[in-house]
Amino acid sequence: MLEMTRIHGGRASWVGGPVSASGGSDGGLLGNRAVAFWAVVTGILAVVTFSVGVATRLTAGPDGPTPTPSISSPTSPTPSPTPTRSPSPAPSPSGDPSGGDSSPTVRTTSPRPFVTTDGRLASPSRPSDGTALDNPRPLQYTFAGASQYPCSSEGRIRSLFQAPAQLVVDNRSSQIIQLYYLDATGNRIAQTTLASGRSVSIRSHLGDAWLPATGQADCIGIFALRGPGRIQIFDAR
Repeated sequence: MLEMTRIHGGRASWVGGPVSASGGSDGGLLGNRAVAFWAVVTGILAVVTFSVGVATRLTAGPDGPTPTPSISSPTSPTPSPTPTRSPSPAPSPSGDPSGGDSSPTVRTTSPRPFVTTDGRLASPSRPSDGTALDNPRPLQYTFAGASQYPCSSEGRIRSLFQAPAQLVVDNRSSQIIQLYYLDATGNRIAQTTLASGRSVSIRSHLGDAWLPATGQADCIGIFALRGPGRIQIFDAR
């Protein structure tokens, strides 16, 4: 509707009624209300979705890692310890053990220590003139390829049973000679009896301990083989 203004003597006055706003104002208000309505609905849906998610997580508990089954590898059997042997002493005979009637000379080098039953080392010894220790009989002996120990070491000297070695014992005395083998515990094991003028050859081993004795079982000496050995026993001169 057009507005008309009249001017009377310098004053202006409105002619007509007020301007109608029935068109544009009603359309803008409805549009704003629709936008506000959908914004509220969207906010409500977001709040409901968040609340449902939180409630579900609290009910189910925290997510834990999935356990992985462990695979145990087969264990290999522990190898059993390998037994060790004592080193074999090197043979160093001063005479010829395989000779016929020739008598081997008495050892002049120092014999090596020999293991005893209590784990200690016995110091070998022999008299300078070849007379048997702790023996009341007037007997003498010569030996080769062995270490000699006094009769007082009996019970502590034991055999080691190492590489094979030959032992020859000659009885050139006028008495009966008994020959004993000392086992791994140091005990006597009777082997043979030699009459006067007889000899015997024995398959023995390095480290074996031998004890010749009189007919009354009195010890003449103890001999530990270090190689092919020979022991000769005869009457004292």
